[in-house]
Amino acid sequence: DEMIQVPLIMKMPVSLGEEGKSVEAQVELIDVLPSVLDAFGIRAEGLGFQGASFMPALNGAGAKKYSFSRTVGEKPVYAVRGEGLKYIFNSETLSGELYDLSADRDEKKNIADERPEAAEALRKELFAWLDSQACPPGVNADVSLDDDIKERLKSLGYME
Repeated sequence: DEMIQVPLIMKMPVSLGEEGKSVEAQVELIDVLPSVLDAFGIRAEGLGFQGASFMPALNGAGAKKYSFSRTVGEKPVYAVRGEGLKYIFNSETLSGELYDLSADRDEKKNIADERPEAAEALRKELFAWLDSQACPPGVNADVSLDDDIKERLKSLGYME
């Protein structure tokens, strides 16, 4: 969880009256630009951003229920975090794990068998998110890499 749960520190304009405020709500990096636009009165909806403004969360409303992450590579590992739980899906082994982050911050005890309903609910949230990640119209998702680029990415650990 230390790879995806990192503090986000922002200095907001004094005119917003949010000086020195600490918020526990989950946000993602894809939410930063829509939030900055929102802070300046620019609506981000319809502009093609995947993220959403977290400005409402500063006032205790509109916080994200879940946040999602994934590793890179041909067989990524996906995760959804929310409601004190974290569900991890390994696309290579097609297996899932569930952790109670309030009791097990180090993710040592997989409780998917003990709490199958919670694991299934988070799995459904994760797969719904994955389905929503399709490329927008006009974007070519088929990318071919020449051998030199593949070798460079492998040397950096981005490909196997």
